[in-house]
Amino acid sequence: MPAHLMFEKMNSYGYKTNYLIDTLITNYTFIY
Repeated sequence: MPAHLMFEKMNSYGYKTNYLIDTLITNYTFIY
């Protein structure tokens, strides 16, 4: 799990948005 995503999870501020963005980046990197 990326550090910024873990931080957002603990902070619980903008968690869903950051989770979606991180998921898209992870999927794009995996596909690429």
